[in-house]
Amino acid sequence: MAIGRITGQMLSANLARSGTDLTFETNLLALDVTNSRVGIGTATPGTTLHVSATDALRLPSGTTGQRPGSPANGDIRYNTTTATIEGYSNGAYANLASGTELKDADGDTSVNVEPSSDADEVHINTANSETAIFRTASTDLGVTNISNTASTITGLVTNGDITLTPNGTGSVKIDKADINGGAIDGVTIGSNSAATALTVSGGTVAITDTGGDGTMDGVIIGGSTAAAGSFTTLAASSNLTVSGNTTVTGNLTVNGTTTTIDSTTLTIEDPLIQLAKNNSGGDANTFDQGLFFNRGSLNNVSFLWDESADQFAFARTASEDGTTAGNVTIDAYEGIRAGVGTFTDVETAQISAADGTTAATIANSTGVITIPSSVLTTADINAGTVDNVTIGGSTAGAGTFTTLIAANTQTGTVKANDGTAAIAIADSTGAVTITTAVELDGGNVTINESSASVDFRVESNGHAHALFVDGSEDHVGIKTASPAYDLDISGSTDAVKLPSGTTAQRPTASAGIIRFNSQTGFYEGCQDGSTFINFAVAGSAPTFTKETATGDGSTTTFTGFFSSAPENVNNVFVYIDNVFQEPTENYTVSGTNITFTSAPHSAARIFAITGADGTSLVTGGVARSETSSVSFTSTATTIMSFNAATYRSAELFITLTDSGNSEYSAQKGVVVHNGSTAFITVHAITNTGDTDLATITAEHDGSNTVNVKAQSTGGTTAARVQYSLSV
Repeated sequence: MAIGRITGQMLSANLARSGTDLTFETNLLALDVTNSRVGIGTATPGTTLHVSATDALRLPSGTTGQRPGSPANGDIRYNTTTATIEGYSNGAYANLASGTELKDADGDTSVNVEPSSDADEVHINTANSETAIFRTASTDLGVTNISNTASTITGLVTNGDITLTPNGTGSVKIDKADINGGAIDGVTIGSNSAATALTVSGGTVAITDTGGDGTMDGVIIGGSTAAAGSFTTLAASSNLTVSGNTTVTGNLTVNGTTTTIDSTTLTIEDPLIQLAKNNSGGDANTFDQGLFFNRGSLNNVSFLWDESADQFAFARTASEDGTTAGNVTIDAYEGIRAGVGTFTDVETAQISAADGTTAATIANSTGVITIPSSVLTTADINAGTVDNVTIGGSTAGAGTFTTLIAANTQTGTVKANDGTAAIAIADSTGAVTITTAVELDGGNVTINESSASVDFRVESNGHAHALFVDGSEDHVGIKTASPAYDLDISGSTDAVKLPSGTTAQRPTASAGIIRFNSQTGFYEGCQDGSTFINFAVAGSAPTFTKETATGDGSTTTFTGFFSSAPENVNNVFVYIDNVFQEPTENYTVSGTNITFTSAPHSAARIFAITGADGTSLVTGGVARSETSSVSFTSTATTIMSFNAATYRSAELFITLTDSGNSEYSAQKGVVVHNGSTAFITVHAITNTGDTDLATITAEHDGSNTVNVKAQSTGGTTAARVQYSLSV
């Protein structure tokens, strides 16, 4: 490496940097004198020492005996004696983690993470002895010779015991124990002192249980085989099974919840059976009572008194099994057949004459009553349908209805009460003509419910297609019979009136909506889904305001800097000593305050230009706009167009991107036309590479459009254009 030499005098004044940074080679060594920072490999150090490299930082290295004589907290070095990286903290050196192991200063205590490949274990060693192991499962803890895995304590020593030893006079207490084997020695069971054995050699064993809960299980009473026994009172706390006949000479009282009689025949001498004997509900009774019939896999049926309906019912009760105390759920009602009966109110599926012939039939599904050969003198029908019935005599007659609902109407004309025709139904086509107004008191009206390709037309007094819906194209037209778009108003020559209201009356912002703000007097809309912006109005340029301040080297936030709060940080142009500052990166705006990322230096001239809110920037009476990105190759491709009949010229700012080669370009352009030919001048071309990325041209299409085109000089390139138009 060649050694560079500094010629001339090296004076202190030449090396003392006052507000001026110093850089050696290309970012080899950079001194940021403003922030007192040193950079290696970077010209913009972010910390006191900032090394921007991909290799490594080599620490001082030496033995334990070579440690600094006066260490300070934060010192770090490599110890060649212990082969570890060590640091000085709180008056002593401590080893830092090396590989998978972290050790103390003298190396006899450590934590070793995964000592072998994929072991997934943490080993803890104290005094050079392994004392604990944390294994894969979160519940797996190994301490000396005991392992706790999934709430199971397992001894790790082969055939070794596990001893739980309390401290001092304490005890080992187990709230609940399940002992499946082994021996219980020296344990007190049922008394305060341990018992050794129970031996009965002849005589009588008296079992006394003052608590009333003793048991005698598997014991033969009366000899080597079961014998009869007499009891003054027989009480069984568990099940009582009698294999032979049982006769109860006294009363039998069953106090349990359920009484089950598993027999083929049940004989009861009493003529009456009383249900719910202890029911004391009175007027507030809510108990249903009756008989349930179990039908196996089929739904149960019942004959019961329905308390809520205050009537007897033959019912299907799929969800009930006869154990319900209270209101029984009735799923459906079952039929009943009887001889002759007199009923005040009849609800039935079929009514038959005394000779068995059917006199009237009620269909369960529709509720239709069919009377094949009878005449009703008077009928009060409040619902349903009357089909093929002559009203008014032996032939069809006129009828008057408060409300007429017809599922299938075959008639020539439906008339109003005064005799005038209101609705005419043509027999041949089925078309319905309404000659008077239609009023809807509620509900919805659906046209073309079947989603067929049927058009819908509303005719006004002056236009046959005042409203037209193209059923096949899903288009709606106003004053046009052939709408070309979702909403087509091309048949009108007047105007479309937008919704109008104050700022407070704005709806929820959504991309693509427009309205007129009656408070500000501007047309406004939303393009980002959250913010309303004003549309520029031709000939009305905004008023710009210059705001100024002076830096002092320490202040970052300038309170009340703006005379009025900007709507958006991007609508402000800020300069420090005539250097443009990038919004959000170099500064932020909150109300009338501006806050810089770093304090402007002392005597720095700060000025800002505001006034780009609301109407946006206006050039020649037209707001500045931006195109979407357009990709192009060696074929000339249109990247921007404007209406030549409306505008004479355009100012362009073009950004080009060659993503394949990571090359970028920015340039300005001015376009003008004379009605037949377009002219363009491109200037201020700035490239990141050595060559231009594209050739920019303009052409007049001979009609009403000027096209700006780009032709790539290399690979595929994309262009975005910001532009303003002038009349």
